[in-house]
Amino acid sequence: MEARDFFYNEEEKRLKAFWRLAIQFVFFVIAYMLPVLILNKFKNPYTRNLADEIITLTFVLLSIWFVARFIDKRSFASLGYELTQKWFLEFLEGMFIGAFVFLIVFIIDFSFGWLRVTKDPAMSQEVHILEVLGRLVGYTAVALMEETFTRGYQIKNIAEGLRGKLKSNTGAVVWALVISSVVFGLLHYLNPNSDFLSTFNLVLIGMFYGYAYIISGSLALPIGIHTAWNFVQGNVLGFSVSGLGTEVSLIHSITSGPRIWTGGTFGPEAGLVIYPGIIAGVLFLNLLVNKNLFKFTVVEELTEYKPLS
Repeated sequence: MEARDFFYNEEEKRLKAFWRLAIQFVFFVIAYMLPVLILNKFKNPYTRNLADEIITLTFVLLSIWFVARFIDKRSFASLGYELTQKWFLEFLEGMFIGAFVFLIVFIIDFSFGWLRVTKDPAMSQEVHILEVLGRLVGYTAVALMEETFTRGYQIKNIAEGLRGKLKSNTGAVVWALVISSVVFGLLHYLNPNSDFLSTFNLVLIGMFYGYAYIISGSLALPIGIHTAWNFVQGNVLGFSVSGLGTEVSLIHSITSGPRIWTGGTFGPEAGLVIYPGIIAGVLFLNLLVNKNLFKFTVVEELTEYKPLS
């Protein structure tokens, strides 16, 4: 094998999948760090946090567009952004599923007496209502950024790289889902109050988001699920979100049950209570996409490379 063959796919006339993914990861890290250099002027923590998310989203999407266009030699839309009316309807359906999952989590915690609910006194002030709505915008930005990077870019490229190396294209997509989900879990390892269970659960959560992608071939569902997942969890129900405390929420939840079940200070994502919610979410997705609770399908076209014309 010549040295060039280690890096370059002659048939596709572009770098091989591993190198494309490595380059994009470097771009992602740079894009994620750049906003720190321009956020010192924001003194209000709510404004700073929202500005951070929106600016980071801008840099991350630009980096993915650049790599997709000039390294992958594909269109940005091919990652899962066919922005039709159907796409936006699927986004709303995803939001409904994300909210549904946390309604289940909340009911379980409440039924077992693992949490106490009070009204957040800050919610009596109009400014805090606006801050809650601002968090919806912020979490939409987070979902767009993380789903495009982890699901749209990584699953697509890993599946293409594994095409022909495994017995089936379905296997290539499933392995791409697993690998990208491990990356997603590890990206949250340094969050406050994280531990092995929280990281493991976030791998499973990443698989849930990714499952919405591989059965639909679109980022609309996972972006919608991820947006509502964070927003309802934190700013509606008052849980911590991936170890990060919620400053303001429509209701205030005080968790006191066993950590292994409730997730403790990390939030429900670090507890076993999240499992029934994920299972219900998967079944909901099957019913929505496949019209059958227990039918599992994969969009095998995710393994196919369609170059720019």
